[in-house]
Amino acid sequence: MIIRVDSIPDEGLSFVETRPVEWLTNFSDLVAGEGMSATGPATIRLNVTRVGEQVYVKGAVRVTIQTQCARCAGEVISEVEAPADVVLERLTSDRKEKDFEDDGYGVFSGEEIDLAEHLRGQLALYFPTRFLCKPDCKGLCPHCGANLNEETCRCEKVSTDPRWAALKKIKF
Repeated sequence: MIIRVDSIPDEGLSFVETRPVEWLTNFSDLVAGEGMSATGPATIRLNVTRVGEQVYVKGAVRVTIQTQCARCAGEVISEVEAPADVVLERLTSDRKEKDFEDDGYGVFSGEEIDLAEHLRGQLALYFPTRFLCKPDCKGLCPHCGANLNEETCRCEKVSTDPRWAALKKIKF
């Protein structure tokens, strides 16, 4: 998604777009090794305004993800919505890119801004560390592997941890 800086009107630019998830540059790197995939397009809602040499981007990016539950390995389809709040500053001869990063700004040069990488970064910040099929997922039995959401485990229940068995012999 490329925006020409000189085409941003004084009142700003607002839009809602649906794009194939591949539009988010290197999306596969964001979810690589996690067994995740996007199940549909990315939805982007943005307001873009310009004040002097700064461009402000506010809005949200939404992607639907298919993956496995971290507890029971069941299928999970989840929407991830990340607010986009980016301030971009034009690179100039007197300030280098590192100066802007230290200030918390993104940068652009020339008259066009490619928002894909900036929005991908925002989305990465809001990805959960793990996905669950439901908040109270019981997971799998550590002994027999039964899905405790679907069945009761038939394993012999040990009432106490065997490492504490010696304490049972103590008489008070």
